[in-house]
Amino acid sequence: MQKLKLMIDMDGVLTDWDALQVPPAYSKHKDRYPGVFRELSPYPGALDAVKRLQSSDKYELFILSTCPWQHPSGLADKQNWLKQYFGAGKDNPFYKRTFFTHCKNLIAGDILIDDRPHKNGAADFPGRLIYFGGPDFPDWPAVLAELL
Repeated sequence: MQKLKLMIDMDGVLTDWDALQVPPAYSKHKDRYPGVFRELSPYPGALDAVKRLQSSDKYELFILSTCPWQHPSGLADKQNWLKQYFGAGKDNPFYKRTFFTHCKNLIAGDILIDDRPHKNGAADFPGRLIYFGGPDFPDWPAVLAELL
């Protein structure tokens, strides 16, 4: 049986973007705060959800996230966040399985879990879009109930 390609966004899905406190000067553009992507905490239930999805043998897991142009260390910080929480080697489910793009619709996959369905091509993703934080999938338990 072929596994489905499951793409997971980072900010607001794996990371708890809303819990992040930044200085007032960055309140409208948190993504421009220096080091912001290193300081994000995991979204409640996200780490366990990734483990459960990985162990289900139903999915190949990938990261499909954006990285702001105005944040020079953002890309490296996001990659380091993945290493911090999932491991630095081949045991990391996202090892060599990460895509950083502002055009999510150009990446082939079966399912995308994203909290911003109308940004960066998510609405035109060629597979199924799961709107994380929306009415049908407000949190990780709801997503897991659907996917497992």
